[in-house]
Amino acid sequence: MANETNPLENGQAYHSEGRVSVSFDELKSEDKIEMERLRLLTDSEIPFYDISYIHIIYNGQKAELLGLPVSQLPKKGWKEKMIDICKKNNIFIEHIVHPDRVSILR
Repeated sequence: MANETNPLENGQAYHSEGRVSVSFDELKSEDKIEMERLRLLTDSEIPFYDISYIHIIYNGQKAELLGLPVSQLPKKGWKEKMIDICKKNNIFIEHIVHPDRVSILR
């Protein structure tokens, strides 16, 4: 049986909200970016998380972040990996690994 941390109260309404698509390589250091929701998927036997989607607030606009340099994150150290990816690209995403902004479906 699936178990999810931070499930959406009304998934249909949330996913019907309009969002622009933004590619990771379009982000600039001066952009104001805030993590809205990071969704990760996994099974207990698998040592990594698949990134299902990343929703951000991009310069005041709801957006889906596409084209992250990786599609999977290690279960051990995934937060550090996300931070490292952003640091290497001079990108700051506010609340990037905040527990209230991350959903993990197991």
